[in-house]
Amino acid sequence: MKKYKLFFSLSFICFIISGISILCVPITNVYGNGISKVMVYVVACVFWIGIICGFVLFFKADSLRKVIGRKNRRNNIVISSGSRIGAISFFRNKEAGVSDAFLFASAILFAILTIFRIEIEWLIIISAALLFLSFSLHCFFNGKNYRYIKSYINYKDSEEH
Repeated sequence: MKKYKLFFSLSFICFIISGISILCVPITNVYGNGISKVMVYVVACVFWIGIICGFVLFFKADSLRKVIGRKNRRNNIVISSGSRIGAISFFRNKEAGVSDAFLFASAILFAILTIFRIEIEWLIIISAALLFLSFSLHCFFNGKNYRYIKSYINYKDSEEH
């Protein structure tokens, strides 16, 4: 279970790093020279490596959850993680409720900026980063893996009492 939580946590961190890298876009300049041009590639690499590593670690954690689940079922221990994936689930727990409210607020902000063609670069970049981060949080906190961890903790707590 420790390895599973580690992969899940590292995956989460990778997605957060990708989201934060979006905020670094204003310091880059494709048409600049020197450090500004290098930063374009650094920020892009951080973004994509974060996403790729995040997904690899996430799928590794997911496969470990399935193995742990099979072992637990053999020992007559049932820990539910739910049936729907996080991307299409909403308000599944307290943390998910906060992240879903954050997702809706950032989506509304991004929609307003797009519809009214507000071209304030830093505001657009911040809203895009917030939308990416809030969607990542939404998927994690509503997802099967997080629900499984919470169920496992609740099971262990009830077993001790």
